[in-house]
Amino acid sequence: MHRPRPRVAIPVAAATVLAVAATVFVLTHRDHATPFKPNAAVDKFRAIVGSATASPAAGPQSAPQPGVYSYDTTGFEKTDVLSGARHDYPAISTVTYTPKGCGAEDRWQPLVGRFSANGTCRTPAGLELRSTVQHREFFGRVQAQTFTCPAGFVELPIPAHVGQRSQTTCAGTSGSLALTARVLGSSIMHVAGESVEVTHLVLSGRLTGSTTGTISRDLWLAATTGLLVRATATADTRSDTLAGPAKYTERYTVTLKSLAPQR
Repeated sequence: MHRPRPRVAIPVAAATVLAVAATVFVLTHRDHATPFKPNAAVDKFRAIVGSATASPAAGPQSAPQPGVYSYDTTGFEKTDVLSGARHDYPAISTVTYTPKGCGAEDRWQPLVGRFSANGTCRTPAGLELRSTVQHREFFGRVQAQTFTCPAGFVELPIPAHVGQRSQTTCAGTSGSLALTARVLGSSIMHVAGESVEVTHLVLSGRLTGSTTGTISRDLWLAATTGLLVRATATADTRSDTLAGPAKYTERYTVTLKSLAPQR
């Protein structure tokens, strides 16, 4: 008597293998986030430019003093990839200003595995954004995006007037970032008892390519130097990963603690 051969459930077997592989990956790549401490930022700054960096000359478009600035911080980032993970940001984070090229680089780093860096250039029109980098890490895997922006995108006009607007599209290796900067107003803010004239602007962006979604930054920048005094930021994106589509969410607020940088 002929017995039929058992059918092999290939889709089910494949799904089981993938599930086991994902479980093994999660178990062997535990997600954790380590705060990036201010003294680590100072050590990094000194390694790059030294501890005796001269202050920029005063003027209508003088740059922020190089060094490490501390910010009161609230916020988090999270992803739904694999088992999902959330990183809460420490109560104090830093922004490091380093002279670079025609302007400076400002680098915000709340965690060892999370930082953003912007390259700016000072021109007669004001502060132009020339590059931006976003670096994130979950489950030991890095997701980094670098975009280069064409000359002429004035993020901070000097002097600034309500309603001023600038638009551009920055190119990345796996997509693009369309940016719009719009001046909302000016005011006086107080930092450790000192008064600072600030320009309030909103920087909004739309990502296309391997990562899609939107970002938004409400920025209060020192009107003549561009020093970040306060920021409120959101990001809602979706990226292609080896584990499938991953949703990323970020929310944070930072407020400058002192106008004197550490070196």
